[in-house]
Amino acid sequence: LEMNDQIAAADIFYLNGMDDLAGNQFFKVVRKWPQQGKVWMIMGQMALSYATERGNWNAVGFLERAIAEGHKTAEAYSLLGEAYVQTNQLDKAREALRKSLKINPYRQDTRELLEKLNMEYIKMMWYNTIYYYKVVNINKIYGRNKK
Repeated sequence: LEMNDQIAAADIFYLNGMDDLAGNQFFKVVRKWPQQGKVWMIMGQMALSYATERGNWNAVGFLERAIAEGHKTAEAYSLLGEAYVQTNQLDKAREALRKSLKINPYRQDTRELLEKLNMEYIKMMWYNTIYYYKVVNINKIYGRNKK
C-alpha cells in the first residue's frame, strides 16, 4: 500500500475507536517513512489522549520527533506544550506554547494554557517570597541570622 492509503487506514481505525489498530498502522507508516512529521504528531496526540504517565511521555517523544522532522506547526507546538505540562516540564511547556502562538496567535486553547501556566508561576513566586520573608523574620526574632 502507498503511504497515503496506510495513513487513511490508520485514520479510519482511530475514528472508529480502534486505537490499538490505529497505533499499529501509524507505526508501520513511520517505520517505512520516518520523515512523516504529521504522522508523528498524530501519534503524539493519540498518546496524550490516553491521559496516562506513559502516554504523556510517549507524546513528548512523538511530538519532539514531529517537529524535528519539519512539522513545525502551531498545532504540533501546542500539543508538545500540553505534553510538557503533563510531564511537569513547565519551562519547556512555556517555550513550546509561545512558539505555537508565534505561528498562530489566534489559538485560544494555547493562549489559555500559557496564561494558566503563567498564573501558577506567579502564585508560586508569591508564596516563595512570603515564605522567605517569614523565615527571615523568624530568624531575626530568634537570633538565628547566619553570616
